[in-house]
Amino acid sequence: MNIPASYLEIISAVYPSISWENLEFNQDGMVNDVVIVNQELVCRFAREDFGKKILAHEIRILEIVKRCVDIPIPELYEVRLISSN
Repeated sequence: MNIPASYLEIISAVYPSISWENLEFNQDGMVNDVVIVNQELVCRFAREDFGKKILAHEIRILEIVKRCVDIPIPELYEVRLISSN
């Protein structure tokens, strides 16, 4: 499993106390790479800029859906890291 180090660094930055007991990596999607940590945290990484826009749009849609339905909706977070370079 060749998970890009940059993905693992981002996950560690957002979840500093996370344990790495089980990692799954999926590159089969058309827009995203996916890292699943411990079978409970799903981290999606857009491959291109248009994929980032799609993810941001999905987050906005699910925020609206949460207000309209009684079933649990996953919590989604958009993480934007600014490089120090």
